[in-house]
Amino acid sequence: MQFGMYRTDADGRCVWVNSRLCEIFELKREEFLELGWTTRIHPDDIERVRQARVHAIGPLRIFELHYRIEVPVAGTRSLSAFSTALMTGGTFSGRIGIVRDVTPPRGA
Repeated sequence: MQFGMYRTDADGRCVWVNSRLCEIFELKREEFLELGWTTRIHPDDIERVRQARVHAIGPLRIFELHYRIEVPVAGTRSLSAFSTALMTGGTFSGRIGIVRDVTPPRGA
């Protein structure tokens, strides 16, 4: 199983994603980095994700979030996201995280 991976800067802007994360969200890298991923969040989860992100833009050591996205080809996907703070000389410099598609297989 491959994980989607990302890195943010201290302001919460996504500065790097791997190709697996782009596949999960069905977005090109440039679209993802320009916050295109937020357009994929399931309408019932968007406010909860927005509120949770506020806490993730800071030195919170561990951040975990479960939410759904809606993508054109695969439909609704359930995701589990986990990140940890990156510290540079005691100063928060961003986060590095993984995203796992935990959608049950169709027909299961």
